[in-house]
Amino acid sequence: MSESQGFVFPSRIYAGTPTPVAYELRKQLYSIENPEPDERYDAIELLPGEGITTYAIYQDSSGGVHSAERAGPVYSAGPDGPVAVPTGLIFVRLATGITPKQREKQFYTAGYAIERTPSYAPTTAWLRARTGGLRAALESLDQLKSIPGVEHVEPQLIMSRELKLS
Repeated sequence: MSESQGFVFPSRIYAGTPTPVAYELRKQLYSIENPEPDERYDAIELLPGEGITTYAIYQDSSGGVHSAERAGPVYSAGPDGPVAVPTGLIFVRLATGITPKQREKQFYTAGYAIERTPSYAPTTAWLRARTGGLRAALESLDQLKSIPGVEHVEPQLIMSRELKLS
């Protein structure tokens, strides 16, 4: 765990399939969800989230100009990899024949609530930490992995989009 703007976040998280990629905490960066228009000017990058959500990424050379309650972590796959901002949503995939509703009590005990279950993938769900916000969502991933029938756990990460030309 590493401290970022007064909160402790995991120093490494994993995302992707079939072989998860390790994302390392970028201690010199922090993010703000839905920054005010005047705050966007100082951002080194703006990432579009779902709907009208935007994540602004800032360099933390001044000790942090924003309140710790709003500051979130920034990760990257390697020191030169593109930045990734966790949203607080956690994706879980269960074994064939097991629905998220059947594991709702175990999710609750692990500190999560079901946010939504995609109709096209009935053995998957998006979870959110019941309390503690983003920090709690990221630090309790191992508890989700230990629930019987859970095959995959991955935090949702927002990254910049790259155009691939062929």
